[in-house]
Amino acid sequence: DEDGLLTALEPTYGELIHELREDEELREFILPGLRADLLLVESHRHEDRAPLPCAMTVTGGTEDDLSRAELDAWRVHATGPFALHLLPGGHFYLRDPEPKSTLLRLFAEARSRRNPNP
Repeated sequence: DEDGLLTALEPTYGELIHELREDEELREFILPGLRADLLLVESHRHEDRAPLPCAMTVTGGTEDDLSRAELDAWRVHATGPFALHLLPGGHFYLRDPEPKSTLLRLFAEARSRRNPNP
């Protein structure tokens, strides 16, 4: 049930859960994707595969529970250049304007390297 799911997620997602309880439109938008993510996490079984033949950029929040080393571990999954950027904030750092604009700049830079004539 929806309330049970929100209660179970509250220790992990904190403020977001409070917002979802208050805003029905936001809740209807977020919960289907969140449920799908949780099902993927629950059912995922890692298989060793060859690294992707591409560059990889990994971003994380400076206040997130994931360490820099855990984020850097993604490096083995691509053979191209690797970049790791820590942005101000926690797991939901994109909710703040500064990290969001930095991330958009990183995307634009990556796109221009891939295709110099957009």
